[in-house]
Amino acid sequence: MTDFDTSIIKPGELYRIRHDGRWEIYLDATMCSTFGICQQMFHHSFVRSITPKGERPFAMNLGSWWSEVMENLYGSFYKEKRLSGDEVIQLALTVWEKLNVSELEKFHPKSYKEFGGKAGAIQMIAEYANTQLPIDYQTWHIVAAEASFGRNREVRIGENDKVILYWMGQPDLYVISGGRLMPVDHKTVAKIDSNTLKKYKPNIQLPGYIIAGRILMGDRITDYPIDRCVINCCARKDMLTKDGEQRARFKRFFISYTEDELNEWARHRLAQASALRHCFEYNEWQWTESLCSNIWNRPCQFQNIEEKPPETREIVIAADYIKKEPWIPGRKTEEEKKDDIA
Repeated sequence: MTDFDTSIIKPGELYRIRHDGRWEIYLDATMCSTFGICQQMFHHSFVRSITPKGERPFAMNLGSWWSEVMENLYGSFYKEKRLSGDEVIQLALTVWEKLNVSELEKFHPKSYKEFGGKAGAIQMIAEYANTQLPIDYQTWHIVAAEASFGRNREVRIGENDKVILYWMGQPDLYVISGGRLMPVDHKTVAKIDSNTLKKYKPNIQLPGYIIAGRILMGDRITDYPIDRCVINCCARKDMLTKDGEQRARFKRFFISYTEDELNEWARHRLAQASALRHCFEYNEWQWTESLCSNIWNRPCQFQNIEEKPPETREIVIAADYIKKEPWIPGRKTEEEKKDDIA
């Protein structure tokens, strides 16, 4: 691969080797987070692109529903169309059916019942449309909605004698509010309490959005400083506190970063990119044994592979796992169609 290859980064493409011997490494927050947790998990998830058959985690799938609803809702706002309450509910139901969220009842009956099923979804989005959305209509100016970056290698994080790291991502929004340009990310959580904020700092994803915003803004950065992110947080359940008071279901968190913090984040990501090159060169993927039986309060989805002898693992993969679409942030619809044809 030449130093002057400017073609778009393809789904599943993690590196290119330059004439000078250095590797261009292409990563995003999801990849780096997984690599930091367990190299073998990264290998299964992003190099081999496999996933357990029939896997439908409840929180992840419900979060996907909420994320797509928010994408369409604020995408309409970006195009200067403000949806009515009824239109918001209809949008949520359309996405619910599209993603077949009702199927989660079969896999996770307790969680599905606690959430309230489709009725719970209607209540959730109706509350949001009545309480939070009107404020955003008045105070936010959206400058980008679901605008992916990095696949043309326009966001270079750093380099050393081994690697050059290029960053990719797809923040939900970039908004101007209070004289600042801020990335916005929609999140769903089990509940919002005093510990919720701690989930988002330190964080791999958010500093990357800030740095990317600065690079993409160029000279215009002086007009609107970018030094913080907005977490638009929604609780999956309507809950009471131990004292019987109503918990907040929607809350905004503003996460700020100093220059030293952003520089530190970039150094850590570059170190991960160097370690990733080593893994590829030596085909050496360490796994974190202490997390195999309990990660995120459940066994790792790949434990079934690692608990078997090495000579039988390919048999296990063939029997219990399927190939998934290679990961890439910002995959376009027309791209997916081309992949299907290929």
